[in-house]
Formats: sequence, C-alpha cells, structure tokens
Amino acid sequence: MRLIKKLKGQFTARDKKKLIIIVSAVALALILIIVAGIYYFAAVKSLKDDYDKLKFSITACLNSLKTGDTVLANAAISDLDATSSKMRTELNDGKWALPRVIPPVSEDLDTAIQALDIVDKASDTILKPASDAIKESGMPQIKSVTLDNMGPDLGKMFYAYSDVIDKLCPALTDVMNDLDQLPKFNIGMLENKISKYRAFPDATEQFMPLIKQAPDELLRPAADVMSEKPFSKLKVKGGMDTSIILSYIDLGMQIKPFIGEIDLKMKEGNLLERIPELKKLSKKLDDISSYMDELERYEPLMKALVGDGKDKFYLVVAQNSAELRACGGFPGSVGTATVKNNILKFGDFKTVYDVIPQKHGSSIKFSEAEVKLFHEDWYVAKARSASANPDFPRCAEIWAAAYGRNHKKKPDGVISLTPHIIQRLMPITGPVTLSNGKTLDENYCIWYLQHDVYFEYFGDPKYKGKANDITDGLFAETATKVEDKLLDKPNVKNMLKLLEVLEESSKDRVFMIWMKDEEEQKIVKDLGFDGGMNDDPENPEIGVYYSIKAANKLGPYVSLATKVGKGELNKDGSMSYDVTVELSNTIDDETLDLGRYNGYITSTKYGGNMKSVIYFFAPAGGKADSFKNDAPYNLRVKKTKYNGLEVGYASEFFVYPGMTIVFNYTVTTAPGVTKKPSISVTPTLTEFADSKPTEQQDGSVK
Repeated sequence: MRLIKKLKGQFTARDKKKLIIIVSAVALALILIIVAGIYYFAAVKSLKDDYDKLKFSITACLNSLKTGDTVLANAAISDLDATSSKMRTELNDGKWALPRVIPPVSEDLDTAIQALDIVDKASDTILKPASDAIKESGMPQIKSVTLDNMGPDLGKMFYAYSDVIDKLCPALTDVMNDLDQLPKFNIGMLENKISKYRAFPDATEQFMPLIKQAPDELLRPAADVMSEKPFSKLKVKGGMDTSIILSYIDLGMQIKPFIGEIDLKMKEGNLLERIPELKKLSKKLDDISSYMDELERYEPLMKALVGDGKDKFYLVVAQNSAELRACGGFPGSVGTATVKNNILKFGDFKTVYDVIPQKHGSSIKFSEAEVKLFHEDWYVAKARSASANPDFPRCAEIWAAAYGRNHKKKPDGVISLTPHIIQRLMPITGPVTLSNGKTLDENYCIWYLQHDVYFEYFGDPKYKGKANDITDGLFAETATKVEDKLLDKPNVKNMLKLLEVLEESSKDRVFMIWMKDEEEQKIVKDLGFDGGMNDDPENPEIGVYYSIKAANKLGPYVSLATKVGKGELNKDGSMSYDVTVELSNTIDDETLDLGRYNGYITSTKYGGNMKSVIYFFAPAGGKADSFKNDAPYNLRVKKTKYNGLEVGYASEFFVYPGMTIVFNYTVTTAPGVTKKPSISVTPTLTEFADSKPTEQQDGSVK
C-alpha cells in the first residue's frame, strides 16, 4: 500500500492523461472486437446458407450430367454461377473492412474468396464443357449402360465418354490442385461443411492415372467390340454367330486387369470411408469383376467348343429320365450341332432309332468289368443302351462310334442333356406354348414332358402306333422353342445366366459334354462338365447310379435318396463313412390302373415292377464294403472294379409298387484323405412329382 501510495504520488497530470488514453484505446479495441465478432458470426451464418445453395446446385448439376439431362444441368450451372456471384459480392462489400482487422476473420474471408474462385473455375472448365459435350454427342442416360444393350448405340456412348474424359482430365487436375492449396477455415461450421471435399485432391491424385487410361484401356475397346459385334446380331438364320460371344470373352480378358487395378486402388487405405460416394462404384466394380471371372473361367471351354477356327460337328443327345438309366436315361431323341465359319446351328431332334444304330462302331471293345456290370445282353449288345454305364465319356464314345459307323461322319463330341435343363432355362426365356395347346413353364415343364404326356397319348387308343413319335416330337418342339426364345433378344446377362444354368446342371449330371480331342476333353473335365467317374482321391466322391432294365416310363416313380454318416478316422489316416441308400417305387394304384391301357407306360411284362440295376462306386483310392439290404428276397450285392474304382452292384432285382429297399454299406477314402465325400447320383424326377399345370385367370388349365 505504501508502494502504491508512493507511485500515485509520483504520477503527474500528464501521466494520468496518457493512462486514460491507453485504457480508453484498449476498451475501444475490445468493443470493436466484440462488435466485429458478433457481426462476423451473423454474416457467416448468411454465407453458410449461400454455401448450402451452392452445394445443392453442384449436386443437381452432377446428377443431371450423369443422366445426360443437359437442360437441367445448364439450369443448375446458372444457379451455381448466380449464387457464386452473390457470395463474391457479399465478401467484397466494404462492411467487411471492420472485421478484417481481426486476423482469423481476415484469413477466413480470403479462404472463402479462394473457394469461390475454385467453384467458378470448375464451372467454366469442367461443368459447362461436360454439359456441352454431352449435348453435342447425344449421349443417352447413364442408366442405359447395362448388360442388356451391348450394341452400336452403347458403343457410340462410350466413344463420347472417352472424348469427354480426354478433354476434361487436365481441367480436373487443375481444379483439384487449387482445392489442395485451399487454407482451412478458422470457423468450425464452415470447415465442417467443406472438410469432406478436402479428400478429393488426394483421391484424384490416386485415380488420375487410371482416369486418364480409361478411354484407351476400357471405353474405346468396349465401344469397338459393341460397334463391330453387336449382341443383337448374335442370332443369324438358323443359328448363332459364335464370333460375337468370343469377341466379348476376349474383351473381358482385355479389360479385366484394368478393372482390377481400379477396384484395388479404391480399396486401398481408408478412401471408401472418407468418400462414401465411392462405395456404390466399388460395389459395381465388384459385380463387373465377378462377370470377368466367369468369362475367364469359361473361355477355354467356349474356344474348345466353337473357337479353334475349325468346323465342328456334335451329337446332342436328350436322355429321357422317364426311361431311367444309370447315366441319365434312354437316348430317346438325338439332334445335331454344327459350327461352320463361326456359325453354330442346331439340327432338328429325331428319334434315336433314325440316328444311332444298334451296332457298335468297330473301335469299341469291352472290358470284362463292363460286361459284368452293364450286361452282355444289353450294354454290349446294343449301342443305344450305352447309358446303362454311368461313365458319360465312355457312353458318349460308344454313341459317337455307332453314329460314325452308319453315317460315315465321326462327331467331334457329344452333348448330353435331360429335360431338367429345359425347365431350368425357363426363368430366362419365360413359358412356351406347344402346338397341342399346352403351356409349359418353370413349374410344369418336366412333369408334363416326362409324365403327363405319356398318359395323354399312350393312354388314348386313337394314338396307337403314333404315341412315341408324338411325345418325342413334343419334347423336340419344346427344346426348339426355348432355344428360339434364348436367341430372340440376346444379351450378355442372359448368356451369363445360361452358363450358370449349364454349370449347375453339370453338377447333377443333367448336362454333360464329351470331346473326341483329348486336350479339349481335359478342358471339359477341369470345368466339371465331363460326367466322368471320380478319379481324384483328394476330392472323394461316392457314386450311386440306377437303371431300369426294361422298356417303360417308370422313371417318374423312382426315388433314390442317399445319406452319408459321420466319418471315423482310421489308423492309416483314411476315413470310413456309413452310407444309406433308400430306393423306392412310388407308383400308386390309380396310376397303375391308367397304365394298364397301354403296357408301355408301366411295362406290359412287369406291370409296374421296376426291373432294377444299382451301382455303388467307392471314392478314388478308397473302397466300398460291408453291404447289407432289407429286401424281402435274397438280394446280393457283388463287387468288382471299373477303371480302378471299387464298385458294389446288384443286378436285375425287382422293386415292387410301394416298396422301399434300404441299402447300407461303408465307404473308406484313400489313406490320408479326411475330406468328407460328395455324392453323385443318377438324376431322377421325384422332386417334380407335385408339379401342376399353369392355371389361367378364368380357372381353366393350359
């Protein structure tokens, strides 16, 4: 206190005056800062509102450009320019002179002006030129870029996109560089608004090399193929131009590395988290990549079938599951397929009796195991009965040799299908209506062709002597109509769906291929289309195959259910599994009565009793033993080997109407193989027994 009093005493009037001035100046400065701050924050709120309008205009413009709507895009650009001009006028107003005395305010004002410069540059160098380019090129909406319209129109669109990218890449780089140099706002709410755009320069730097490559690596190659090989030209008179399919496969292989590079780049680091908009593009790229993978996988098969530059000739055998055989069925109808000058044509299906003779080709010699397993009076005696053998490559070889004997022309391969595949194609093609007025769809096709049709024609005396030709003809008509619908409006998506159906059908032996050329057959086998016996101990397979050794249509009443139990580890590292097979004859009394009007349906000689042959194949390198069954008669399962595989078999026993025979046995894998075996069985019709005709709105049935 003394010191203070002493200092007070030393102050002169002049000193007091100076102190008052300093205090007043500080107070005035504080007042100015408070007033400026209040004014600044109020103005920032107004700028933020204008920024929202700016953002809305940019978003509207980009969305319009995506859809090719240049009218809306130009309107959005006009709104963008007007909002930018308004904000610039606001920021240049003299009223900001006072707030500028505060450094953070001054810095934010400069940042805002720089941001507007970037917006204006983007409008002049990117948005307006893009809108003009789209308008001049007449590019359709982006949503039309689908796998359904691979043709010249889409090709022109891709050419136009290529030109736009080439033109805009330098401007985009320039704008991104400017954005990268933009200082941060001191005010949090403005910085939060613009923060996500600060990731753009980094993303652009990563992607710019790929963006620049896109025209030459993706768009123009795709446009070239679509312009020269439009998918709309796939169908030609009487067939299809396979060079178009091969062109798209080659295109897929050409652009796949580039697509993969883009996809990998997008998933690097945390880019997808920083820019959520990229997630949709990433998902689209994943879809495209999966298409590319499918094309790559099927490329060897397609080129083996149609793409080696040579003419090709194939038998197409429809195995009738109603006349069940171990390999699929009796080959009731046989067609042909030829490839000449890249044009694939399918010939009409004809009855097997007109195509494949009974005598075997001179090249066919039978092993002791074949005679024992598949019967000298059946398989060995008649080439048409080759499907008694479940080994499709051997079966196809026999059919091809027999055909060559009579026609002096050896097939390059044999393609087998059962009617199952026609029904599986109907989700792609839609239903077909036959000449007899029946409409077949994905719910009723198989049961009609493999069951109802026989009672309709074999059960009616007026069709006596003609029923077989009529029923075979209806199958051929169905196959032809489905084929025509597949080719009516072809597109890549449906072709990929077709390949998916074929692959699914190869797994359950509904669709199989055999090629005479050994290298081509290896390609078929590697893809799993060969229908051969398992020869890979590391991927064990249990085979259960069944034949009816009689002329009848009892196939729809065969139920063949196989279960594999839990495995037990053996000392040598192999695994043993209990296997249960239930074989049933599901025919009912009413059907038996109907069948008596024509014995061919239920077998005149056996009256609904299934004269049966069953085979139990062990996994490669393994064994099958300890066979038991509960048949009411002395049914013995014998054993032999076929091409190195152990086989248990029971021949020419009967399964009576309503009867089920349960077989139990043990399979053991090769030593050291612990993988559970898969199951391969003869495809039956049991699952379609509840199929019904399509009901119309008026209650009638087609």
